[in-house]
Amino acid sequence: MKLLSPLCTYFIEMAKRVCMILFFLLNTFNPAFATNYYVNSIAGNDASKGRSEATAWKSISKVNSKQFEAGDTIYFKRGCVWRETLSVPSSGDQFKNIVFSNYGKGPKPKILASSEVKSWIKQGDNKWKSLGSIPLDPYNGYFKAEIFFIFPDDSVAWGKHKLTSGDLTEDLDWTWTSNAVYIYSKNDPNLQYSGVEVPQRQQCINLKNKSHIHINGLNLFYSRGSGVSYDWSQDMMNLYGLIIENSQIAYCGSKYLFCGYGTEMAYSDMTIRNDTIHDCGRRGMSLDIYGSGFTIKNVLIENCVFYSGFHTTGIDLSVGSGSYNAGYDGVVIRRNLFFDDPATKSSSNQVFLQNYDYAGGGATVNNIYIYSNIFKYPSFSSVMVEGIQSCYIYNNTFYNHNITKSGSVTHIWIDAHNTSIKIKNNIFYSNLENDHNGNGIALMSLTPSSDVDADYNLYYRVNKSLNIINYKMTFNSAQLNAVRKLLKWELNSPDTSDPLFKNPKRNDFTLKVGSPAIGAGIKLPGTTYDYSGNNFSSKPSLGAFEFIPKTGN
Repeated sequence: MKLLSPLCTYFIEMAKRVCMILFFLLNTFNPAFATNYYVNSIAGNDASKGRSEATAWKSISKVNSKQFEAGDTIYFKRGCVWRETLSVPSSGDQFKNIVFSNYGKGPKPKILASSEVKSWIKQGDNKWKSLGSIPLDPYNGYFKAEIFFIFPDDSVAWGKHKLTSGDLTEDLDWTWTSNAVYIYSKNDPNLQYSGVEVPQRQQCINLKNKSHIHINGLNLFYSRGSGVSYDWSQDMMNLYGLIIENSQIAYCGSKYLFCGYGTEMAYSDMTIRNDTIHDCGRRGMSLDIYGSGFTIKNVLIENCVFYSGFHTTGIDLSVGSGSYNAGYDGVVIRRNLFFDDPATKSSSNQVFLQNYDYAGGGATVNNIYIYSNIFKYPSFSSVMVEGIQSCYIYNNTFYNHNITKSGSVTHIWIDAHNTSIKIKNNIFYSNLENDHNGNGIALMSLTPSSDVDADYNLYYRVNKSLNIINYKMTFNSAQLNAVRKLLKWELNSPDTSDPLFKNPKRNDFTLKVGSPAIGAGIKLPGTTYDYSGNNFSSKPSLGAFEFIPKTGN
């Protein structure tokens, strides 16, 4: 047999390598290798192939049983409802996610972690029993949830759990006994409610520790535990690649026991955007890490709406609890709207950042950027930080406070043990004329003043004799010079005055001509554009909106 020359062997090997590279590139970038799947709870069939609208699957359990490839998309039919948990069966890769999205026309598809009661049998004394079996008591076990009453106009009310049927004395009271729900209702609930949702499953979506997942345009309601969650059966892992966008997540857990999360997970390279998250019993978004030995990086939360919270309305980020020591380095929270009912009796933070392990150093929280957000009516604080290594709170608009509280309700609460907190280019506004023993403060700090850099901020309070800043001593609107002298804060800030918002009652916090906030800021690293998407100028305005001159300003 004639041997090939070394030169021929070299060219053959090179050709093999080129073929392998071409195959890899085609596999990576050619969408023909990806497969689309369709799910239709009304007209689907799990015995079908699922690869077209005409051959759509029916159930989420079918999706859970399938292994998908990177780049595959699973489409859920708009207008359909599933009462199952989506347990993500496969990971994508660094080049292509596995996508869960929607198709068709109509309302976004719903994944509900509940069973529905639509018919009731009268028991006497305004007490009613559900028709049909409800096998699981929503209030039993570690994860406890209320039931939810749906009215004909699609508004939703939280139920209030009672121990026994004998304790049912008011509308919305409920209890569970022997596979049935009992409620109190003065009027016939068959006519008063279009349905009652009874949480039965812990999650709407269980990520099952899968990476490179994209969730787009799904509505997730009525869970016992959370709308989207990591796998609770084990500690969190070092995972990469998660997008949740264009979705609504709501009505989780029990607001009376502070149970339930809209989302609960921690991924590097994670983006949460264009979502609405509300009415979650404990946290709208839980970024708490229950794991060790890794640092979460590159997290972006933008263009979301968070409201009606009961412990943390919006984002709760915590590390270092118990034996866990994972940390964060690089989180951007921008262009979001956070608000609560101005008269709520609950006390909730809107953004809460915490490092339990601030002294041990095993867990750190670095480079948290909070900018171009609107915070309205906090019932405890808009932003609270504790034990954080570096946090930048820039160009936000903080508007008003809860009107009922008798304790300290603040826009920014700098708790103890922080290392470097920078607060610049913000507007703090309150029209409270009575502070109820501290309610209505713009900035409170328990961290040494030398570790807080507060400057280029505009403060305004209708009653100028009431407190706006508290650090071991309180300062009102007329005492900004004392703040400058004693704390070395606000050296370049304008004197306290009305920022002249256009129409705050309609959430229009753009600035009128003549506003003292126009051009009063400093160009800051890490900030790109304002709440509306306008670029900040070289000498930016204060607050979440850059001033853009227009006719009528």
